[in-house]
Amino acid sequence: AGIEALKGDQTGTVKILSILHKRRDLVVDKLNEISGVEVPNSDATFYLFADVTQVFNRFGLKAQNESDIQKFRIDTMHKTGVSFCSRSHFGRAFNNESKVFARFAYSGIEIEPAEEGLDLLKKYWEQE
Repeated sequence: AGIEALKGDQTGTVKILSILHKRRDLVVDKLNEISGVEVPNSDATFYLFADVTQVFNRFGLKAQNESDIQKFRIDTMHKTGVSFCSRSHFGRAFNNESKVFARFAYSGIEIEPAEEGLDLLKKYWEQE
């Protein structure tokens, strides 16, 4: 199976990688258009860790308060339909960690609904 994966027909692999690259580029571009969000492009995976600290602060929440982070995440999902994981889903924050990160996955969503959701996210996060 390993040899076939490396030497066999790569048509399916090329197709899915092309789709994922388009999705990634859309999500990176749309997130970076939101005031207060910074996210680098990634060639490593189909997840993005966006620094959303400035947006979080506009909502008057505290980065060291886990319940504030979860409130932010859940309120955003209810208002926009966009869900994401918080930093705490991947281990405890470092002492005095002051940044807030959101983890967005783009592997399971088509371009059109991703674009629609990110437009709603921008509108909600920039309203404050």
